[in-house]
Amino acid sequence: MQPGWSTRNGGKYYNHFWGNKGYGASVNNAIISENGMTTGIAAGGEMQLSQYSLTLRKTDLNHQSIKNNYALFRLYDKDMQKCADFMTDADGKLLLDGLSRYIRNGTEETGIYYLKEIDAPNGYELSTRIYKIVINAQEKILFGEKGPAGNEDANLQEVTAGTHPEIPNRKLYSVRLRKTDEAGNAKKGARFRLQNVAAGYDMTTPAAKDVSEFVFYNLKPSAADYVLTEEETPDGYVPLPSAITFKVNADGSILCTSAPDPAVYKTELKEDERVFEMTVINKKMAGFRVRKVSDHGNKVLGGAIFVLTPIAPTAGSEIVKVTSYGSGSAYFEKLTPGQYRLSERQAPTGYYKSHVTYLVEVDASGNLSVKEEPYLTPVNSEISSIPMLNFSIVNEKERKSALPFTGGGGRAVFGYSGLLLMLTSGLLLAKDPARSLLGKVGGIRGRVR
Repeated sequence: MQPGWSTRNGGKYYNHFWGNKGYGASVNNAIISENGMTTGIAAGGEMQLSQYSLTLRKTDLNHQSIKNNYALFRLYDKDMQKCADFMTDADGKLLLDGLSRYIRNGTEETGIYYLKEIDAPNGYELSTRIYKIVINAQEKILFGEKGPAGNEDANLQEVTAGTHPEIPNRKLYSVRLRKTDEAGNAKKGARFRLQNVAAGYDMTTPAAKDVSEFVFYNLKPSAADYVLTEEETPDGYVPLPSAITFKVNADGSILCTSAPDPAVYKTELKEDERVFEMTVINKKMAGFRVRKVSDHGNKVLGGAIFVLTPIAPTAGSEIVKVTSYGSGSAYFEKLTPGQYRLSERQAPTGYYKSHVTYLVEVDASGNLSVKEEPYLTPVNSEISSIPMLNFSIVNEKERKSALPFTGGGGRAVFGYSGLLLMLTSGLLLAKDPARSLLGKVGGIRGRVR
């Protein structure tokens, strides 16, 4: 008494339908097919076993068949005991065959079944509905969603020949991410992770360096937040400063629960596609340019050595840069958030070293500021085509005196000093001429002696 089973019309079964029911041996069973339903006619005997089939159609909420995306259903008997599992075919059709109506000793016992979806098509919400199938005494098949207790048949309708009742699924939400820079240009090399522990969802995008768009499928309604984090960031750009969180409510609406920040991310819900679009913006990592110039004519100076030192607890090693001889510039780029101190380690040849230091600060969003110490006077950026903070540090040229009689200003100094000494001696002699004469006589007298 166990019907033979096979794959029929693309629908697949997973288990045998019934085991041996132990019916009487006096059974004469003939099978014919009519109008898409299968009926059985028995001649004589105590029991007549009739078999019927029912074809259903898996659709979305717009009544479109869900094709090439399989769903799995379980069929139960009237006591909610499992009969078999069936799968939709490539066209989205679900064939249930082998359904029976029993007649024993002239008393009708109508066939009653229940149908439940146990695995939804990919990207669709699993239906919680239970459907009821009734094959009545007039050999009509009735189908519909199971009604409330005491009125289970409230939604049943007769299935006419050639019709396929729909079993609808609501499409689940997906999140489509797009990674860009501040100018809206696509940026590749990011990795994202979306988690919701309560909903059993944890997905990380592949490590693909040539992709700028990502999709997370099958987001189920949940009272808990979905949490999006950036696991890897495109080279030279600031990571997402904090997680982006949102909720998928039971009614299908999506609510962003993290603080809005248009400079970091933008969202758009496309309800007709059941897609939550999100653009995640990465700022270029903080950086600045320092230019070394002379106090004589604003001449650019190469060969100056600058050091940028992280201030605890900012991690990292000191960064050493030398100004170029062409532009007098040194660039400090890809700075992670934290505090740094900029100082001049060595001045250009022929110039005094600057002893001024600068406090450099980078916040979590990649914004950079430079302040001159000790009064923390903000440094204003100079006008430049370089898209980062630019400022100049002036060096004073060394001033050295020349040796006497080698030319230059040193010889003039000694000449003026001698002239001043001669004038002073002349004034003293003019005041006492007698002393001057005696001195001379005495001198002659002495040298002669």
